[in-house]
Order: sequence, then C-alpha cells, then structure tokens
Amino acid sequence: MANTAPPMTVLEVKKIFQPGLHFVGGTRGLILNVGQRGSRSWILRFTASNGKRRDMGLGCNRPRGERTARRYSDAHPGAAPHPVALRLP
Repeated sequence: MANTAPPMTVLEVKKIFQPGLHFVGGTRGLILNVGQRGSRSWILRFTASNGKRRDMGLGCNRPRGERTARRYSDAHPGAAPHPVALRLP
C-alpha cells in the first residue's frame, strides 16, 4: 500500500507559504505547488494506463480551489480527467 499524507484542513493549506510541493493528503495524488514568488497551484499526480507516472495541473489556488481540486481528483482515481472537464463556473 502506498504511503499517504495526513489530511489537511482548508486553514492548514492556506498557511503553507514555503516554496515547493506539498502533499495535501485526504485525496490520493493531490499536491499544492507553491512557487518561489508565492504563486500557488494544484497538481494531480496519477499513474496513466501505460504505467507511467504523470502530473496534471488543475489550475491556480482560488478561494474554492482546494474543494474543487479534491472533487476532481476523487472523481478520477488513477486516471486523467479530460482537460475540458476541469473548467468550473
């Protein structure tokens, strides 16, 4: 079984300012990427059907960013969702 990060609350995610990749936990493969200048974006890491590990960007960290990123990563376990499906109102 793969190691999983402990689940983080929305407040804990908002307090992350250190640049780098931060595994959010609670959802397999969901990563918060914090850039050198403080930009924040979501990444979904998954294994494609050919067995290769892939990283797919889910977009910036908006006010409802974590909830949206978790919803898409939960809806598509182990597979890449279609890019058009990632657009939300």
